[in-house]
Amino acid sequence: MNILNYMISIVLLFVIAIAIITGQYFYDSIDGASVFSGSQEAQDAYAVTGNTLGVLNTVFIVLVLAVGIGSIIAAYYVSSNPAFFLVLFPINAVIVILASVFSNAFDALIAGGYAGAANQQTLIVLVLRNFPVITVVFAFIALILAYSKTGTGGMGGRLG
Repeated sequence: MNILNYMISIVLLFVIAIAIITGQYFYDSIDGASVFSGSQEAQDAYAVTGNTLGVLNTVFIVLVLAVGIGSIIAAYYVSSNPAFFLVLFPINAVIVILASVFSNAFDALIAGGYAGAANQQTLIVLVLRNFPVITVVFAFIALILAYSKTGTGGMGGRLG
C-alpha cells in the first residue's frame, strides 16, 4: 500500500469534486433560453452539458469507491509485517486529518454561495461532508486486511 498514492488520490478526489460543483454553479448561472436563443445547436449543447453534470455526480461516487476498494485490495496483496502497523497508523491519522481539512473547506465553499449548485450534486455533498468517516472506514479495513492474513506473521499467519 503506497501511502503517497493514497494521499494524492484524496487530494485529487477533492479537486474533482470542486471542479464538478464549480461547473454546476456556472451552468446554473447561465440562462440557456436567453443566451442561446438564436442557435438550436447551442441549445442542444447546453442541454447535453446539463445531462453530463448530472452523470458526474454518480461518477464521483464510483471514483471514491474505486480508491477505497483499490486500497483494500492493495493492502491484501502486499506482504507486510505487523511491526509496520506502528508506522502506518500515524500515517493514516495524517490522511484522516487531511480529509477533515478538505471536508471543512468544502463546507466553507458551499456556505460561500455555491449552495444552489451543491443542492443539485447531492451525492458529492454527502461524500465530502462525511469524507473523514469514509477515509477512516477504508483505512481501518485496509489495516486489518494487511496484518491479519496468513503468511505475514500476523494474527493468523506464520513467519515465513
